[in-house]
Amino acid sequence: MTNTTLKSEAKTLAESHRKMDSGTHIAKFFPSKDNDVIRLLEVSSSVATSGIIEPFLFDKDTKTGLFHPCEIILLSDHEWDGVLNNELHLPDGWDVQSAEELLA
Repeated sequence: MTNTTLKSEAKTLAESHRKMDSGTHIAKFFPSKDNDVIRLLEVSSSVATSGIIEPFLFDKDTKTGLFHPCEIILLSDHEWDGVLNNELHLPDGWDVQSAEELLA
């Protein structure tokens, strides 16, 4: 599986989420080591702050067009600021420097 295929699917997923939640204003694609899972981080102004950063895991669902398993992290604006200021930390392998913005 190529990184391009996963990124394309992640972009479609992020755009769908933004349609459902107009507060979603950042969506970042994080390449995985083996290019076998979609890793997506979304930031929404409509999400409550919990201070816990943990990916939600979803299996593929070919009936709905999700052909790869995915891990999604949903953050509030405050939590995203904490990540950028190195006060909150993403899971291992989720490197902000290598992430690609999908909702530009």
